[in-house]
Amino acid sequence: RGVEVAVVVNQDALAHADETASAVLTAQAQELAIIDHQPGGLLGFSQTMWYVVEGFDDFAELTVNREHGSKGTVPVQYRTRAGTAESPDHFVEVEGILKFREGERVKKIKVPIVNDGLHGPPFRWFAVELSIHDGIVGARLGSKQAAVVKIFDYGDGEVAVKDSFNLESGSSTEARGWQIVGNRAADSPWVDVHGLYSADHLFAGNEYNQRCDYASPSEPCTYSCAYGGAYGGSEGQEGGG
Repeated sequence: RGVEVAVVVNQDALAHADETASAVLTAQAQELAIIDHQPGGLLGFSQTMWYVVEGFDDFAELTVNREHGSKGTVPVQYRTRAGTAESPDHFVEVEGILKFREGERVKKIKVPIVNDGLHGPPFRWFAVELSIHDGIVGARLGSKQAAVVKIFDYGDGEVAVKDSFNLESGSSTEARGWQIVGNRAADSPWVDVHGLYSADHLFAGNEYNQRCDYASPSEPCTYSCAYGGAYGGSEGQEGGG
């Protein structure tokens, strides 16, 4: 179980360089950074990991937050950096300036994602980095100065073996020896003209259209789906988790 620890920092109204303190819990020490209040803002990404799907998402949209104060206008530079994903093959390189005006707290960065239509690894990644001019007074970057974007390539994965099924009405018994493993033992494969599949208990964000997925986590599928064949019955199928 997690334990929440509150650390109270005394306000002395004096300007300091960054200071450090130590917290010890069950003999494990952790260093804490104490940052003076920034009237112009402490700026950084809302999270350091983002996910998109090639062929489904046209853009990766990242959020940059302005914490602490929001006084004055503060420009923040951003740029992409290639990792295993490269521009222009997998994404479009972007750079620019986010101009936080007085009182503004949130800005967005949009990076176009390229569908190359080629077989590839399950995902590739690139980074987006922030910077702020040294001459800016009263504002600085926080700890989330860089973020990684993972581009998942579900539709263009490496083809290990191929088979075809032509059951117009669908079946859960005519799988020709194929089995679903590593998902959930109770799941049996479903077969129709679209292929062989099962309730998707292992999925990433934005992998699927929830309205047309047997594994919809929020409600039963009570209708025939455009991509799923004929497994929407009067009672529906129980969604996965």
